[in-house]
Amino acid sequence: KAADFISGRAIFNMIEEGEAKEACNKLQMVIDICTKFKDFYFEYKGKANGTWKLTTNALFVRLDSFLERCYDILHLTTTYVQFSVLERVDIGGTKGKSLTESIVQIYTEFKEAVSAFQAVPYDIMDISAKSFDDDFVIFRTKIKELERRLAAVITQGFDDCDTMNGRFKLLDSFEGLLTRPIIQDELEKKHIILIDSYKQDLKSVQGLFLEGKILADRKDDRAPLYNNLPPIAGSLAWCRSLLERIKEPMDKLQNLSP
Repeated sequence: KAADFISGRAIFNMIEEGEAKEACNKLQMVIDICTKFKDFYFEYKGKANGTWKLTTNALFVRLDSFLERCYDILHLTTTYVQFSVLERVDIGGTKGKSLTESIVQIYTEFKEAVSAFQAVPYDIMDISAKSFDDDFVIFRTKIKELERRLAAVITQGFDDCDTMNGRFKLLDSFEGLLTRPIIQDELEKKHIILIDSYKQDLKSVQGLFLEGKILADRKDDRAPLYNNLPPIAGSLAWCRSLLERIKEPMDKLQNLSP
């Protein structure tokens, strides 16, 4: 029933039509239902007080193989969703042109790897197709190579940015891909640089606040308040703007490195 619900051909059709997320959702549903089926079995086996003398491994050997296949295909579709962002990435900065060209090349090779996998002569959801394991290993090996190259490009782009906002914009461009282990490991080395940049900005904001507070208390014309607001409302609006300036990068830092 699960194979009827989501066949290998249907998965590749959804990928070609830009609906890889839908394929991920369907695969996850299949995994959830098959897992729940096993959970119910163990629940009622427990209630039967040992009267069910079936060997669990023998009972679920095909279902477990199918679930393992589903997880492999889910990895494929999730990878496709994540790598699809590369189609729209355009890196700025002094090295932007060459780095963007590298991204285009990586994305082209990724599409070729998917096409090669798509050309296999069997239904990828069919667990009797034993050559799947070899084909899938080839695909994953290629993806890991592309990940390493992508991590190098992101690192170069990061080093080329000289502002904290520029670095965050760069990382936002690769949203989704940053959770992949190889890229995550490479970027962990850059977290300390981001934290240091944030520390410097925090000191600047603190200095602006202390300086502006003194001017506002004195009702000095140089106080950083809007002319069209009364003193208290103006002070609150100014304080909120400083708070927002430090809050956004903190939220981004926490998302990058919880």
